[in-house]
Amino acid sequence: MSGTTLVGTRCHSRGRLALVQAAQATRGRLLLVVVAVVVVALNQRPAVVGVAPVLGQLRADTGLSSALAGLLTALPVLCFGVFAPVAPQLARRVGLGTAVAASLVLLAAGTALRLLPPVVALYAGTVVAGGAIAVANVLVPAYVKREFAEPGLVMGVYSAALNVGAALAAGLTVPIGAALGWDWRGALAVWGLLAVLALAVWLPVAGTGRVARVGAPGPSWGLLRHGLAWRVTLFLGMQSTQFYGLSAWLPTLLVDAGLPAAEAGLLLAVATVTGAVGAFLGPTLAGRLQVRGGGSGRWSGWCWPATSWGWAACCCRRAPAPWCGSRCSGWRRAAGSRWG
Repeated sequence: MSGTTLVGTRCHSRGRLALVQAAQATRGRLLLVVVAVVVVALNQRPAVVGVAPVLGQLRADTGLSSALAGLLTALPVLCFGVFAPVAPQLARRVGLGTAVAASLVLLAAGTALRLLPPVVALYAGTVVAGGAIAVANVLVPAYVKREFAEPGLVMGVYSAALNVGAALAAGLTVPIGAALGWDWRGALAVWGLLAVLALAVWLPVAGTGRVARVGAPGPSWGLLRHGLAWRVTLFLGMQSTQFYGLSAWLPTLLVDAGLPAAEAGLLLAVATVTGAVGAFLGPTLAGRLQVRGGGSGRWSGWCWPATSWGWAACCCRRAPAPWCGSRCSGWRRAAGSRWG
């Protein structure tokens, strides 16, 4: 073999090795991005859902009326609508990754603010936390679309992580407080620590990615001229009303029906975890049954009566009924959101 041929072979081998190493490094970085996205998603519901299981203790300690307690549970959802339009502007100023990191800082700060004794701090912290979640709700999906050429699977994992985070807050807030001997303030503080953990995981990957693909979500006011956009908005608004109404008041209704607070929170967790499972299986089942298009609307409409039955069963005093109702309600919410 001539020297020229030998040198060429060695260069070719080195080139292939470099390509393999580059591919492995890319896969490793994308895996870190997926982990970071999941951890951030786990933080986007506990600040909202975690209050419901301890609402009775909170009211007894602060003396809040039913109306003020209702305002407390509604504030985060109102913040979602008020602060969501700010998210794209913030991302264009500081970048997607930095904006998400800032939302995690604000989320931890809002959670800490809610722990202070004055009742006004409870509401102020809720507004700060709600605004932070609103920003992340808008920007994390945009970040996923920027990082992945085919983001469908990662978006499915992200959606499931949202439900898992809500389930963790619903099922563990009361047991954690009881195990550590903390009151409701201490139990809620745990979810602020989760935000700090998410920030530590997010920062190493926040500045990476193909910036040229998608920088930040842009304005979409033109959609207001389309009737389909209004119908989808109405449907998703009804969906959100059902989810946050269930999350805010189901534990209180169950406690009033005679269940312990820990079990009431666990039932809400069951409904939420069931929704995560349905979020994965719903699209697959819809495709196999060929119910997309007009058929999907019939399936989605069929699922809505399950919610009414689920609410009624959850509040029934008979032992099996709440568990069956929670699972039914969770499946309906998942199926309605995916098939709708």
